[in-house]
Amino acid sequence: ATATEDSQAEESKLPDPASARLELGPHQRNVFVTQLNQAEEEDLVREVPVVSETGARLLDTGVNTLQKTLVLKKEAELSKIDSDLLQKRREFQDRMRECESKKIVLAEKQQAMKDRVGKFEKFIQENEAKRRRAIQRYQTESRLRAFKEREEEELQSYLALLRRKQAVLSAKVQAYRKFETYMTSVVDILPPDYIKVSDNVIGGLIMRYNTLEDTFNRLYAQMSSVQEQIQETRDRESRLKADHARDVLSKNSQLAELHEATERQKGTQEQHEQQVSYVIQRIRDRSEAYGMTLRAIDNVATRCLKRHDPHLQSLDWPEKMEKIRDHLMDMEEVVRAVQDQMARGVTPSATPAAPAAAAK
Repeated sequence: ATATEDSQAEESKLPDPASARLELGPHQRNVFVTQLNQAEEEDLVREVPVVSETGARLLDTGVNTLQKTLVLKKEAELSKIDSDLLQKRREFQDRMRECESKKIVLAEKQQAMKDRVGKFEKFIQENEAKRRRAIQRYQTESRLRAFKEREEEELQSYLALLRRKQAVLSAKVQAYRKFETYMTSVVDILPPDYIKVSDNVIGGLIMRYNTLEDTFNRLYAQMSSVQEQIQETRDRESRLKADHARDVLSKNSQLAELHEATERQKGTQEQHEQQVSYVIQRIRDRSEAYGMTLRAIDNVATRCLKRHDPHLQSLDWPEKMEKIRDHLMDMEEVVRAVQDQMARGVTPSATPAAPAAAAK
């Protein structure tokens, strides 16, 4: 009974016959472990083994055989995979070399394309520069042409004006021709050394005539003026003599009065001079005090200026006083802060503001 139970327990431990069914693949003749992956000339023959063992023994042997068969199968598959992997690596290397060569060819083509594009861009830029220069030259020539046309119109207008003036002058020359004939006849009858100008005798004669005429008119006007002045002087002399006689009497009386007034004014003038001297001295004292005050303000403002403030010479007096006021307010704040710290029992040297205030 115990052996029966043990056999039953062993049978219960065995796998299910349906799941542990032995499946034999195509059997190859004379195939050993040392002869894997060796091709046979004969066809594969499926053989069915003759089983003469018990079921449990057969199952145990079948499982071991199946595991070995699976290992051999997996090793065969692994060897095939290795060979396939090696082949794929070779193909990959060949493709990589082909890709590298194609990449080099493509880079050369890209470089050639870039060179062509650069040359084309340079060609376009040169054409654009030529076009701009041509447009600029065209605009310059257009402006120059317009300027020349306006200049031509102005010159044509000026030429027409000169021609009109020439016509007027020609008419005047024809009108004055008779006077030239008369002047020539006058020059012929004059003495040889009467006119010093030898280049244009008629012009010299006209200048001599104009000079003599101006001299005559000036002398005649002078003589008339002198005669009038002489008559006016005589009349004024008569009036002055009469007025002088009257003035002598009145001036004598006024002289006496003025002498008395002069004496009185001398005393008053001395008093005024003393007052003026006193006022001048006070003004000088005030000017000196004012100058000292201004210099003191400049000195104080110079000490009150900060680094970023403008120069002292560029500030007016209200701005200088404002700088001094700001500085005093800052000092008051520093003193107030120090007093507050001292009131709280903190020494001024413990605060960072005290050294800055002491330095100021």
